[in-house]
Amino acid sequence: MEKKEYKTNFGIQSNTEDNKHIFMLDFDNKDERILINLLKHIQREFYISDLYIIKTENGFNVFSLDKLEMEYLVNILANYSAIDELFIALAIKRGFFVLRMSGTDRQFYGIIPSLHNVYEKSLAHFRFFADVKQYPINYYPNFDNNNEFKIIAFRSVKHGYETRQSI
Repeated sequence: MEKKEYKTNFGIQSNTEDNKHIFMLDFDNKDERILINLLKHIQREFYISDLYIIKTENGFNVFSLDKLEMEYLVNILANYSAIDELFIALAIKRGFFVLRMSGTDRQFYGIIPSLHNVYEKSLAHFRFFADVKQYPINYYPNFDNNNEFKIIAFRSVKHGYETRQSI
């Protein structure tokens, strides 16, 4: 029997203290034009605020600090075939989305600005991305008062997760 080689990773969870989730997505396609057009469409259609893009070895991760209901967020993302289906399926199974933050293959790529500021923002996630990761995140007037974000440690093999544990 072949021994699997695991790597321990950590990621930031989407969930907030009031049972909402920040907007997160994983985009495995490396075509930046498709990504930018898709994100601008999602911003317009669903009134999403600024989107922050992280370039990865396999494509891109994207997040916004907007807090949304899980069901609404899944419905948004499930309508676009370019978004990683495994990313959505694992979020449904776990009850939250995760963006992997460990490793050296993550580089801040840019911001897609938005005129929308409809949803309350997660202060805890702002602090993680701005203070811990040192990403250039915009400050918004409508942050919540929550300070706790959750990370998850997990061992992974390509396209799979095993032995997940919240920290």
